[in-house]
Amino acid sequence: MRFPRLRIRMSRPAPDDAVSVRLLMLGTVLAAMAAVAVQEEFTAQALLAAAATVAGFWTSYRRRRARNGWLKLIIAALILVVARDFFSSLVANPYDPRVPLVRLFLWLQALHSFDLPARKDLKYSLASAVVLMAVAGVYARDPGFGIFLITFVLLAAGALVAMAASPEGDPAQHAVRAPSRIIAGAAAVLGILVLVAGAGIFAVVPRGEGFRVRWLPVSPRLAFRIPLYGRIINPAYPDTGAGLSSKTPPVFNPQGYVGFSTTVDLRLRGVLDDTVVLRVRATRPAFWRGLAFDEYTGISWRMADRSVEEYSSVEPRIVPRYSSDEPWPAGSEQVIQTFYVEAAQPNVIFGAYRATEVYFPASTIAVDRYAGLRSPVPLEAGVIYSIISRVPVPAPGLLRRNDESVPQAISTRYLQLPA
Repeated sequence: MRFPRLRIRMSRPAPDDAVSVRLLMLGTVLAAMAAVAVQEEFTAQALLAAAATVAGFWTSYRRRRARNGWLKLIIAALILVVARDFFSSLVANPYDPRVPLVRLFLWLQALHSFDLPARKDLKYSLASAVVLMAVAGVYARDPGFGIFLITFVLLAAGALVAMAASPEGDPAQHAVRAPSRIIAGAAAVLGILVLVAGAGIFAVVPRGEGFRVRWLPVSPRLAFRIPLYGRIINPAYPDTGAGLSSKTPPVFNPQGYVGFSTTVDLRLRGVLDDTVVLRVRATRPAFWRGLAFDEYTGISWRMADRSVEEYSSVEPRIVPRYSSDEPWPAGSEQVIQTFYVEAAQPNVIFGAYRATEVYFPASTIAVDRYAGLRSPVPLEAGVIYSIISRVPVPAPGLLRRNDESVPQAISTRYLQLPA
């Protein structure tokens, strides 16, 4: 007895021949990559991935009717290589997984672009571009991100409208097609509606602190040989050795603050320019404290006690401790801050008073006598560090119960008069 042979042939989706859909989708993906490329740590990777994506879209269009078995094997092998790089980077820097994650998304998008024969594959690229744009939004630190966002939304709207107006398959087989002018108008209306709706939702939804991750953003470890805790190195005012004994103050530098030192020369006058030196992302506004001074000399303020205490950790999370005259505030509120150094800065770690956890790219930091935090080296542009602080927020009842007396230790230290 012979049984009939059953052959199951998997039907392949019809290849998408609509050039306009592919071009709009390519523009959408490139807009997301451009939003990532503006970050210095991803510029080279994003440019390479963008070039590979353009080549991939061209290749997938030319080979849209081929089975491409060998090409799929190569893509699968390269995806394994990218995954290996992702996990290796994650092990090397487990404290901030965003960097390897962005690189992973960039190269997955680029590799996927070499195999986009059908409409569903193009939709997958659009979904991946949305994720990449969301990651770029996490890194955004200025309104310039809005330009990339508007471009992305308009191109994505154009791609969606073009897909709806252009049936799958060969466009030449369809007699009725929507004019390009109508497609462009519909895409513009859709994009504007999405932008307006998104802006409205963003404006009315209160911004929460979000969930607390185990590690906060921090850049790779800084290299140093001898820590500079005993000194404060201010790039804007190099130490000439003259100090305050000179009859004339130093020349004012509009790009650097003279107060980043163990003394503040009050004879120096000038107006700082608009150079951006730090960007801060925080859960609430606060004063970013760097240094404190306690002795007035008549022409300057200085630190009477320059001693520091070092605190080390094998991981970026360092918990500093303070002297007994820096008591824990009776009422406090947690403030999480991330600092992005945009220009060379002194070896001073800024943060809201008072810092309880410091995520810094060095194995050791120092705390001075006035609860100021010090880095072992001057901070270069591109350094990222995070701080968790407990900011004093005393209750009104506690303030009303204050008897206005000042402890002797505090009055002696902070209310002295110059000799």
